[in-house]
Amino acid sequence: MTVANAVLRTRDLTKRFGRFTAVDRLSIEVNEGDVFGFLGPNGAGKTTTMRMIVGLVRPTSGRIEVNGIDARRNFLEAIAQIGAMVDIPAFYRHLSGRKNLALLAQVAGGVPKGRIDEVIEAVGLQKACFKKVKTYSHGMLQRLAIAQALLTRPPLLILDEPTTGLDPEGKGEFLHLLRGLAREERITIFISSHLLDEVEEICNRAAIIKEGRLLVCGEVRSLLAEELRTYRIVVSDPAKARLLLEGRPWVHGVAGENNRLLITTRQEDARQIAELLVKGGVALEELSPQLKSLRTLFMELTKEQ
Repeated sequence: MTVANAVLRTRDLTKRFGRFTAVDRLSIEVNEGDVFGFLGPNGAGKTTTMRMIVGLVRPTSGRIEVNGIDARRNFLEAIAQIGAMVDIPAFYRHLSGRKNLALLAQVAGGVPKGRIDEVIEAVGLQKACFKKVKTYSHGMLQRLAIAQALLTRPPLLILDEPTTGLDPEGKGEFLHLLRGLAREERITIFISSHLLDEVEEICNRAAIIKEGRLLVCGEVRSLLAEELRTYRIVVSDPAKARLLLEGRPWVHGVAGENNRLLITTRQEDARQIAELLVKGGVALEELSPQLKSLRTLFMELTKEQ
């Protein structure tokens, strides 16, 4: 089913290198406002797909649309809709970050007055923008690359493994930056990453591919939902809580220790946990669902059979 507000759409996108098929009939949709995670093991075809989207690799077959524009027929019009960081650009190291952005703005055909200052502030480079690029850390280069991608206010930002080489603190800061961009710049973000926990935190939709083929695509919450869920409860009297819960036809498992118990039941039956405990005179301090993680789903889908 076609989604009217799809910013990026691929249809049966395929790339072969000789006899090797890197991307195999890939069909995905990225909707306006998405922070979309593009996941897969090494060699799955993520970078090849991104390179096709930004025009660095020619597809063998299939279709790419950006805001409804056919990228093969109207490449310049389509690519104008995209800001990308597939590789860190080769900046002029002897110039400042701000001067680099000014030159890139000229190459792009010019940007409105003040836009350079806006993107510098958006990526948090206010203090470093007048320093020479050769003095920049890896994280600062990543931020400068994002800034250049935002110069023309593209509706779609494509990032290939943007946190590679960053330390844990730098990765956290960068992901916080992406959340801010999605909210404040109102930009759709398409990001590939190996940081599954962080992707789960910032992405509302995701796709997982393996050997160039799509395994699953959809809302992250829906992908992680299961018919049976585990709920953690914290209670005043765990022994009495066990006695009340065990044996109930809608309870499929009770485990845990001390005052924390894990209850397995169907989502629609979860409300009965609280009702039963309250009626039984057990104080319920916490009731929270323990969802499957994106990392667990990824491992299940991509493991060798």
